Amino acid sequence: MFSILTKRLALTVLAMAFAGLSLLIQPPQPAAAKVQSMTARACRNAIYASLEMDNSKDAAPGVGYVYQDQSGTLRVISSRPQPSGNDTHVIYEYFVRLGTSLPDGASGVITVDGAHTIGFTVQGECAGLGKVAGTAYLDSNANGRRDRGEPIFTAAWLKVTGGGVWYVCGWVGDDATYGVTVTPGTYYVMPVAPKGYRTTTPRIRAEVLDLGYVAGGTDMGFVKDPASEGDACDQYNPPRP
Repeated sequence: MFSILTKRLALTVLAMAFAGLSLLIQPPQPAAAKVQSMTARACRNAIYASLEMDNSKDAAPGVGYVYQDQSGTLRVISSRPQPSGNDTHVIYEYFVRLGTSLPDGASGVITVDGAHTIGFTVQGECAGLGKVAGTAYLDSNANGRRDRGEPIFTAAWLKVTGGGVWYVCGWVGDDATYGVTVTPGTYYVMPVAPKGYRTTTPRIRAEVLDLGYVAGGTDMGFVKDPASEGDACDQYNPPRP
């Protein structure tokens, strides 16, 4: 009897040892992405949210809003990797234009993958949407940037695109400036040179980071080129990033 119990006990201990060993040799499981910080802004006709995640390789989480009996989803408008120590975080930005205006002072909730939440309060009208704006100039030294003393160029045209087929095309004003109203996101400015000129800044990336944000670094350079036949708006179609 004693020997049987001893054998059973030995087998039990042995099984526990193997179980413990199997736990030790399991491959490490990847950690789930975590929300490091969240912000939300709401006005009467739009909601904007920003999330910082701890892993830039993970897909953007789903973001929605709830206000009384209304609900909907926000779309991703940009993602910006952010080095943080030995890791690379990522900031995802979301935006939605509402079909029905919300009243001032109304409170709602932003949801992230149905778990994380953050409240928002409607504060008046949107501070305008974002804008891509700049000035056309004659690039005297053809270095692709506007230096002091370089004159404006009022004969310029331009195309602004979201990276795909959507675009607006037009000319600069009498003061050689332009401004295109857009939602937050990434855009590209392609200068359209008239006959006898070419551009020194063929494709300018413009980041509109927030509601009311005006993208900088979007001045367009041109130089004289007698051999140039001029450009047209349909010549520049950069691939969607």
